Amino acid sequence: MKITAVAPCSSANLGSGFDALAIALDAFYDRITVGESHTFRVIGDGVPNDPTMNTAGLAALSLIEDLGISRNIEIRLEKGIPKGLGLGSSGASAAGAVVALNSYFGLGLTREELVKYAMIGESAASGSPHPDNVAASISGGLTLVTHDSDLKVAKLSISHEYRFLIAIPDISIENKTRMARQMIPKSIPLNDYSRAIARTASLIAGLMQGDRDLIRIGMNDDVVESSRLPLFPYYPDVKKSALEHNAVGVAVSGAGPSILILCDELSDMESIRRSAELILSKYGISGRFVEAGISGGTYVEGTPISD
Repeated sequence: MKITAVAPCSSANLGSGFDALAIALDAFYDRITVGESHTFRVIGDGVPNDPTMNTAGLAALSLIEDLGISRNIEIRLEKGIPKGLGLGSSGASAAGAVVALNSYFGLGLTREELVKYAMIGESAASGSPHPDNVAASISGGLTLVTHDSDLKVAKLSISHEYRFLIAIPDISIENKTRMARQMIPKSIPLNDYSRAIARTASLIAGLMQGDRDLIRIGMNDDVVESSRLPLFPYYPDVKKSALEHNAVGVAVSGAGPSILILCDELSDMESIRRSAELILSKYGISGRFVEAGISGGTYVEGTPISD
């Protein structure tokens, strides 16, 4: 028997929601197939031979060891999500692995349990477990994750049909996710903390109510994005231009380098695209642009999740 799970890409943070907010997008998907094998192994193009060095393998190991399940399985990755672009590629692999294993062994794991094991897999990419991307890939749509003592995953409603324009610069930064996380300040002034909370609340309220002004306020961040600007010097110019062409909001997607541009019917998406392309070229960077909508969550082929 073989089970194949399909996991969507995602964009985390959305500006002010660092490590808490993420949204699943229908731009790219990974396919993860679980089947019987004589030993535990993870295979696929560009996948490390050591399963602890890739997110799907590490997530799978954490699950089967914790639950005492047979290790005689093979996990095959078909990467449809580009790596290293801030689109949740590593998270999707981990999400797909745990969802496929859950179905393969009939475990009946809850959403929080799936996220718990998948986020452990993220350590292989970033050096620490973080739940935002995997929660969005598993649940679909917009997710809020809290993990004070117990991990909680809430799927939030969005009251408007937004479109996303993803600007994908053609650049590669070695160990980008680890580097980007290390650049974040260890402490911030109280005023910055207060402003960040207000912005995150504004973003959530705006998306739930369809209020573009609240969303635009919420997709600003002076803590995480500002600390990472040396990695993405083109970002402020792209953001300024997109907002001038009536984008709802703009943010670095995850740890970058991709830029997530939220658009509605008032946005001049074609002008946003042309202007961003010109700005990137001034920095000597080529790029591509992908339009996307909101995706459903990871599903086992033949049983798509629609909610």
